[in-house]
Amino acid sequence: MEWWPEFRDRMIKRDNFTCLDCGYTTLSNQKETGRTWAEERTWTLHHIVPISKGGPMWDEDNVETLCERCHRFKHRMRSLEPTMESKQEFLDRYLQGGKQ
Repeated sequence: MEWWPEFRDRMIKRDNFTCLDCGYTTLSNQKETGRTWAEERTWTLHHIVPISKGGPMWDEDNVETLCERCHRFKHRMRSLEPTMESKQEFLDRYLQGGKQ
């Protein structure tokens, strides 16, 4: 079985060292700056369906390469997503005419 570092590196190479959110790529920047990709930004793999919600850890279709900046942002946004309970509470209040 493949270990995480090898899987991670293979997926980052699959995505051409490109953040699939912002489009940042170190291949073009390396030519301009002479620095290697590791010196530019740290690459991370993001699980599209979180492992905690049943997403498969090793499924190539469930991971995407992100730069560290976009990965942090994506997780911040996910933590702000309304839960089903909060959506239901909002709907209940709305149906009751906005009363608490």
